[in-house]
Amino acid sequence: MLCCDFILKLDGFAQGPFVHLGGLVGGGVGSLGSNLFNFKFNKRYLDFQTKNSHRDFVTVGIAAGIAAVFTAPIGGVLIAFEDCGSISFGSIKMFWQCFLATCTAVYFSYILQLLLRDPANFMTDTLGIPRAFALYSDSIADYTEVYRFCWWEVFLFALMGAIAGLFGTAFVFLHMKVTKFRSIFIPVTSPTRRVLEVIWIILVTAAISVLACYFSSCRAYPDQIEDYPLTITSNTTSGSVIRNPNFPQLWCPDGTYSTFGILFFNPVGMSTKKIIHLGETVSDQDEYSVTVLAVYLVTMYCLLILTYGSSVPGGTWVPLMAIGATYGRLFAHLVHWATWDSTLNLEGRWESYSTYAVVGSACMLSGVTRMTLSITVVVLETTGSLQLTIPLMASVFFAKMIGDLTGIGLYDAYIQLKGVPYLPEDTMSYEHRMVVDKLDVREIMTSDLDCLSAVPTVEEIVGVLRNSGHSAFPVVQTHRDDDHDDESLESGGSELSATNHSDEDAPLGHDNDEYEISLQKPQLQGMIGSISRSTLISMLSKRIGFLKEGEEEYHLNSDNQSDVVKLLGELNVLPLKKNMKHFHEIVEKMTDKDMLTHVDLRPFIQLDPYVISADASVAKAYRLFQKMGLNHLYVSPAGSQPITGVITRKDLTNENCLLLFGERATCEVKLRNSSSYSSQG
Repeated sequence: MLCCDFILKLDGFAQGPFVHLGGLVGGGVGSLGSNLFNFKFNKRYLDFQTKNSHRDFVTVGIAAGIAAVFTAPIGGVLIAFEDCGSISFGSIKMFWQCFLATCTAVYFSYILQLLLRDPANFMTDTLGIPRAFALYSDSIADYTEVYRFCWWEVFLFALMGAIAGLFGTAFVFLHMKVTKFRSIFIPVTSPTRRVLEVIWIILVTAAISVLACYFSSCRAYPDQIEDYPLTITSNTTSGSVIRNPNFPQLWCPDGTYSTFGILFFNPVGMSTKKIIHLGETVSDQDEYSVTVLAVYLVTMYCLLILTYGSSVPGGTWVPLMAIGATYGRLFAHLVHWATWDSTLNLEGRWESYSTYAVVGSACMLSGVTRMTLSITVVVLETTGSLQLTIPLMASVFFAKMIGDLTGIGLYDAYIQLKGVPYLPEDTMSYEHRMVVDKLDVREIMTSDLDCLSAVPTVEEIVGVLRNSGHSAFPVVQTHRDDDHDDESLESGGSELSATNHSDEDAPLGHDNDEYEISLQKPQLQGMIGSISRSTLISMLSKRIGFLKEGEEEYHLNSDNQSDVVKLLGELNVLPLKKNMKHFHEIVEKMTDKDMLTHVDLRPFIQLDPYVISADASVAKAYRLFQKMGLNHLYVSPAGSQPITGVITRKDLTNENCLLLFGERATCEVKLRNSSSYSSQG
């Protein structure tokens, strides 16, 4: 994916692939295993094998990937917390983990750059600051002079941000139209159409770039061409010839450069560097005409709308930065024209095109993505524009504010399009807040539950897993759990039937034409806990908890800690995601006798799942889901409930917990000694 992005050199960049690669690396390290190769590393590290840890590792990997591609360690951390939704679920521990990962990624990136640049002097060469969007080294350009602005220009930067917010809203609206069209006529299920779309995008992008360069007008080199870095003067028989790689000649005569080729003849990353930095070493920045900037802005804007979301690997950050930098240069031209008046005593020399380009790139990013803090820091780190902290913050704030007033961000639009049940509390509308405050939990809950008894049969577990898409199921106490008899459940329970016409869904010994499970829902006596789908699949796969004939409970040797740890390692599903094909393979190996075997779930259930009263407000349930990261929340009957105690903050302190734990251990030892003494007597 990453190689294709570099080879094609389309209007994407490595930011998108590096986010995916970083997440894959983080998820792989956290899971300590591979689903493709069917292996796991040491099972003793149970802390790595939880879903929360897996989410944290993916976040850390994303942060490291972004930091590596942008050489922005602090920006990578902030993007992971702001863009990946880790602000709600993050912690100080995860924050410094991300910080260490991004620092390590950038450090090794520096080392690799040293090896590639000068292997002979690898041990003596020093580490510099290779910024991601540096056109040349920092020692050449004096940023204190380049990034300058007047006090009253801050209001212009705020106006730039407001206009960028409107640009962002229009971008999201048009892109969603293209995405919906793509999902209908070029779906993911049609690889041929997807490949043809990529080929069409390549041809269109290449044709626009080549034609723009071929029909481009020619322009003489700037008067101060010798002051531009990388300028080379060579003497020939016809005279001296000046060359500069930042001013491509292409089809133009000697001494001139292609006005469109200076932008269209480069990958988008290099064009962004030129728009921001080219000309900052001279006093008169006039390398780009208004026509070239306007054409490049419209072209990149339209191409990004079409390209993003296709099968072309790439992200939006660098193209949006290129669009924003171009927009900033155009705005600087407008300001230059509006203030060209001798009565102002400005002489038309005060404005810095590089300053407007940097501010434009940041506010355009914020207008589309609606991110703030991370964008500001990434732009500061990648362009070396520490002097522009206030202009960047002002423009980014107004871009987000105007964008939120006129529409939603790009990532939120994709979340809505995919139907992801994302619960952002900070962006909840007033109408939504009013509705959730008025509704009760009983009005939105699902009352038709798929429950399991404490000792169900394998057939009952398979039926519940097939008939329900939930990730966890309540375990209830039933009459059958009291006597463990193998007959059918007591009369009065409603039947649960599911018909499936798929041959591979039918277990061994059943008719493949139509497999029908006719089960009875357990007659509820009270919920004793909850068990996850992944745990049930692991128990079926490893045959854990299976009761032999005559057994009434599954004996777990809790005295031997190593056996308990080994069993927990077997129950952890790693990798975390198991598809339905894996589940069908497990069921196909079951015999008719296995399907009637009872499974004791009691040692493996979660005894304290989150429960809320039926008469509680939906707003309270919303906050629980949003703050605690829940996937499900059980509802208890309304009315008065018995109370057994109360807990305060003081009770949760480490000192109090250690004290009470020691007291409990002492009591257990005394009870064990007394029982052994009485048995001997």
